[in-house]
Amino acid sequence: MHLQKVEANSKEYNPADCNDRQELNKLTLSGLTLTETLHAPSSSMPAHVHDTASICLTLTGQGTEIFDGIRVVTRPGCVLMRGPNIMHADQYGAVAHRGFMIELEQKWLNTCRHFLRVFEDHRHFTGGPVPGVSVANLPGVASTRQRRVGHC
Repeated sequence: MHLQKVEANSKEYNPADCNDRQELNKLTLSGLTLTETLHAPSSSMPAHVHDTASICLTLTGQGTEIFDGIRVVTRPGCVLMRGPNIMHADQYGAVAHRGFMIELEQKWLNTCRHFLRVFEDHRHFTGGPVPGVSVANLPGVASTRQRRVGHC
């Protein structure tokens, strides 16, 4: 994990307005949205919030998420979890960034109260079984057995 203090500008942001972001797949269920995205190399998204709790997995490429003045660098296999309405900005590296985001509406979280504490803040994870399983079968991505993921 790389941490560095920065200042993020707070703006209204609608991902649909961004030409550097492409939704590859999206599935919306009751209280749950699954989205696979592709972000153009060297692109960025200004500070914004999601009104849902979210789990974000980096599949390919590298990204940097900036929240509360802290930069978290993500690589394939890294997972970010954030509560609803947490201001953050995103920057992407020289290679296109492919990600998978799970958005959980409050009504879903209310049915699983023991998960609520997980989404109280911003968390990040590297390696381990969940990120390892999620990227193990992707073409062009080495499994965690072949390569240790050192940053997130």
